[in-house]
Amino acid sequence: MKEWLVWRWRHWRWKEALVVGSVLIPLIVWFHWKETGKLPGMHGFIEWLTRESLPQADPHRFSIAIAHLEDDPNHEVEKLIFESLSEISGSAIQILRFDRLITTEGSDSNEIIDNGHAYARELLDRSHAQD
Repeated sequence: MKEWLVWRWRHWRWKEALVVGSVLIPLIVWFHWKETGKLPGMHGFIEWLTRESLPQADPHRFSIAIAHLEDDPNHEVEKLIFESLSEISGSAIQILRFDRLITTEGSDSNEIIDNGHAYARELLDRSHAQD
């Protein structure tokens, strides 16, 4: 087996190994999902992999961003906020929906708030809403 791997590496090099690995690893994970889905961090990784990209803000309109809310699993409160803002917004305001959650986990409330504000500013910056 070791000789075969050495021969394969010499002939394929790292590019081909990367291509084969990027095809084989997802297939192995898919076919063994009952086991691999329970691995630590797998749920968060799949969530990160499948989340939507951030929408880009229109530089000529005022933008309001809505992120996911904690303890709102079906996004009911988030939908109500979006509907309420949509009714009053008009054409001068753009409502952006971020597929992200700003958490409030931790023991120090001041640090939690500061971290939440920093992450929110980062999201706004990446969507070009603070230019």
